[in-house]
Amino acid sequence: MVKERGVSCKVLVDANSENINFLKTLDFMEIRHLEGLRGNFGLYDERLYMVVIMQDKHDDRLLQTFFSNSKSLVDKQISIYNDLWNMAKPLSSRIKELDYQNTTGYDKSLLGIKNIQNEINFVSLTAEPLYHTELNPTERATYV
Repeated sequence: MVKERGVSCKVLVDANSENINFLKTLDFMEIRHLEGLRGNFGLYDERLYMVVIMQDKHDDRLLQTFFSNSKSLVDKQISIYNDLWNMAKPLSSRIKELDYQNTTGYDKSLLGIKNIQNEINFVSLTAEPLYHTELNPTERATYV
């Protein structure tokens, strides 16, 4: 019904093994994956911004939501969304990653120099060192 009415739906999500089957059913939406994405907001007809501020953890009821039709706020949120959209990868790529994630030799696809730099930074911050050396402050290191 959405496609027939000419409505365009674009969704950014952190697609993972727990939600991928549900996301596959949303074939009327253009979906992109952004690793580690948290939070949510909505933009409607480029004139309304909505964000869920509080949600009940037990039954997912929305407890508090903020709506605004302020042109400047909506324009800024559209700009943020477009930046995130351009950083994200298509759902089809993420599906392939998840399909092969548990196989030997799994490779992660990265699109764009920013994503590659972010992944290198993340790996370097979270990786365990291969070796660890401590020198006594009174000792001198000798290099050959």
